[in-house]
Amino acid sequence: MKREVCEDEESWQEKLVACATDGAAVITGSRSGVVSRLCGDKSYILGVHCIAHRLELTFKDAVKSCPQCTKLDDLLSSLYVFYHKSKLNRANLKNSFKVLGMKPLIPTRVGGTRCLAHLFRALDHFLRGYRGLIQHYEQQPVCIHATAISNSGRGSDQPDSHTGCLKHKNRPGPRLRACLENPADTFEGVTLAAPRHDLSLARVNSTKDKLIDTFCSSMETRFSDFSSGVLHASKLVDIMSWPDADKYCGDAYVECLIKHFGPLLASSGAQLDLIPEQWTFLKSSLYQQHPNMDQLTWPEINQRLGGQCPDFLQLVDVLLCIPASTADCEHGFYLMKQAKSDWRSGLRPDTLSDLSSPDIEHFDPDSAIHLWHQASVRERKTDFMERKAKKRKTQLEDEKETSETFEFGKSGL
Repeated sequence: MKREVCEDEESWQEKLVACATDGAAVITGSRSGVVSRLCGDKSYILGVHCIAHRLELTFKDAVKSCPQCTKLDDLLSSLYVFYHKSKLNRANLKNSFKVLGMKPLIPTRVGGTRCLAHLFRALDHFLRGYRGLIQHYEQQPVCIHATAISNSGRGSDQPDSHTGCLKHKNRPGPRLRACLENPADTFEGVTLAAPRHDLSLARVNSTKDKLIDTFCSSMETRFSDFSSGVLHASKLVDIMSWPDADKYCGDAYVECLIKHFGPLLASSGAQLDLIPEQWTFLKSSLYQQHPNMDQLTWPEINQRLGGQCPDFLQLVDVLLCIPASTADCEHGFYLMKQAKSDWRSGLRPDTLSDLSSPDIEHFDPDSAIHLWHQASVRERKTDFMERKAKKRKTQLEDEKETSETFEFGKSGL
C-alpha cells in the first residue's frame, strides 16, 4: 500500500488526511485495525464510515421491528427462489407476460451487498409485474399462494432520508396513495383477497408513522458523529449552509478544525494564528461582493482570494480531501474483478494494474489495428459506416428528385 499510494514511501503518511471504510471490524479495530495502522501516531487522521453503508444499516435497523416489512421480505425472497431454481417456472411466467402484452419482469433477489438497491429493484418488479405473477399462479398450484400475493398487493414507499421521509407521515407516497384512492379492492386490475377494512387508511398510517419514527431514531444513532466534533465542523465548506448575513458564523467551526488539523497545517507551512483573521476577511469579502453565493465554488474563491487568505484556504483543501463514501474503491474492485477472474487468479499486481488502467498517452495503436485487420478470416469492413452514410445520402437525394418530378408533373397537368 505504501508503494502504491506514493512514490516517496517516507512522505505518504504526511499527506494522509482521512480514509473512508465500510465499517467492518477488521478495518475499524481500535488496536490492530487497518485505520489504526494507517494513522500510527497521527491523531488528526480521520476514519470515516461510508455514508451509503450507514444508510443501509439504518434501514435494516428500522425494518427489524416492523412485521409488515418482514413479511414483504419473505414474500420477495420466496418469489426469487421459486423462479430462480426452476427454468420451467421462468418460462411459464414469461409466457404469462407475453399473453398480457407486458414486458417480462422476473423477480430478483432481495439480499446482497447493496441490500437497498436490490430490495427496491425486487419491489419494483413485483409491483409492475403483479398482473403477470397472478395470472401464472392462477394457472397452477404452487408453494406461494396467490392469496398471499394478493394480500400484499398494496405496497408502501420506503423512507429515503431523514428530511425526505418525514413528509410521508402527513402524505402517502404516489403508489400507496393510488391504491388507497381506488374505490374498488383492486391493484393493477387484479382483485385483492383481503377485505377493505383490513387495509384501512388509519392502519396503514399507523404502521407507516411507526416505521418512519424508528428510521429517524436509528439515523440519529448511526450518524451521531455528524452532530458534533470535526465532521460537524467540516460543513464549513458547504457555502449553501451559510446564513444570509452573520459576521460570527463559522468561528467556532474554524477553532475546532484548527485544533484538530493543527499539526498537519503546521507541517505544511501554514500560520495557524492567521487563519481566524483570514476567515473573517474572506467571509466579509464574499458577503459584500456576492449577495447570492449559491453558485460560488471553492476553486473560484481560491483564484480570487488565494493571495489574501492562503492559510485558511489550506484548511479548506484539507476538508475537501475528506471522503464521504467508498464508492471509488468499490468501483476499482469492480474493474479488478473483470480482469482477475477465478480462471486468472494468478495475475501479478503490476500486470493487473496495466490491465485495469493502461497508459493511454504512450500507447501506439498501429500494431493493434494491423493485427485486428489481418487476423480476421473475412475482410474487415472498415468503411462500413461511411458506406452506410453515403447510401443514406443517395436515398435522400433520390427521394428528393422523385418528389420534385412528381410536383413538376402535377404543375404540367
